[in-house]
Amino acid sequence: MIRKYLIFFTIIMLLCGTGCWDLQEIDDKAVTTSVGMDLEGSNKLRFSSLFISPSQLGETAGVPQSKLTLTVSSDYSGAMAARRNLLSLSRIPEYAHIRSMVLGDDLVKNDLTLAVDLLARNRNFSPKTNLLVSVGSRPEEILALTNSTDRILKQLVIVNEFQVGIYVPVTVHEFIYRLLTPGIEPVIPQITIEAAKPGNESASAGDKSENPSANNKKLVLRGTAIFKKNKKIGALNEYESRGLRWLNSSKKTGGIIIIKSPYNPDAYTVLEILRFNSNTRPLVKGNKIKMQIKIDARLTMNENTSGMETIMPADLKNMEQAANQEISRQISSCIRKSQNLNSDILGWGLLLLQCQPDTWKQVKGNWNDTYPLIEYDIKTKTSIIDTNLSK
Repeated sequence: MIRKYLIFFTIIMLLCGTGCWDLQEIDDKAVTTSVGMDLEGSNKLRFSSLFISPSQLGETAGVPQSKLTLTVSSDYSGAMAARRNLLSLSRIPEYAHIRSMVLGDDLVKNDLTLAVDLLARNRNFSPKTNLLVSVGSRPEEILALTNSTDRILKQLVIVNEFQVGIYVPVTVHEFIYRLLTPGIEPVIPQITIEAAKPGNESASAGDKSENPSANNKKLVLRGTAIFKKNKKIGALNEYESRGLRWLNSSKKTGGIIIIKSPYNPDAYTVLEILRFNSNTRPLVKGNKIKMQIKIDARLTMNENTSGMETIMPADLKNMEQAANQEISRQISSCIRKSQNLNSDILGWGLLLLQCQPDTWKQVKGNWNDTYPLIEYDIKTKTSIIDTNLSK
């Protein structure tokens, strides 16, 4: 008897398990590659989306083609503004594939409250989405210059960090964590639109082949936005952003350092960063707080414009010393800017909480007065392990 009930129950379960009750056809979807948010007026959120419609048969050769659509809408909240896109779309937006999100400069300078709640609550936005702040242009203008695969925005900061070592990618998860955690403030790389230089035909041709909609314009990373709570209060320039990268990057490889050649003060040596480690520890003596920063980097020579053919051991030591000084200058410039703006983007307060919790309890109430006055000591050690010219 029990066996009959089990067979009956199994058959019912198999019948109920067939099919997909929440099936949605891809033809009914508009895949979103990137979105932008900015302030419109004083209390409205401007929401822009770049969609790729499903492949359709070409009119001539029958080749599947994708249609790119940019929509812009506004309302009193992010969710309402996003849903207003449906007034001009015949397909349901699919936000799960977003890899880049651009926040307008007007929005981040005034108040991020309109955008942060949408980022934190909406399950359709991936926490791994990269963030950028648009300066000098609205987010939809930035999106209009990206190609249909979103490769430009997605890879722009990642490639820059590995090849040049200036800007560090920031995800939605990391931004919200810094925004809500005491003792650390958020940062976001900035992006702008520049006109292509006239007369550079090869570069223009390359831009057009990669992005046919460029029209002699290009996207360029420019500075790092610094936040204090929920507002942008300033920015690091390119040199200061290099200093932030030494202390703030999770990827400890890639990038370059440029120093003056030991042979010619008018020539330069480019050193590639193979690997580096950074460590910051708070030292507390009485009421005095001091940050001890240690950098250990392994470098290789990438280029030297002095024209020398050999490098002697003494010259190698001079180059390492010059690299030590350059790294220290980059870090110091970043620290000075953050202290001048009174924004703890380095997370020194969080380090105190983790390493010296009793001290943090004493100073957290007046951290705004304490942070700008904290002293620091930078110790840098570099090793040039390969020059390709030494003997």
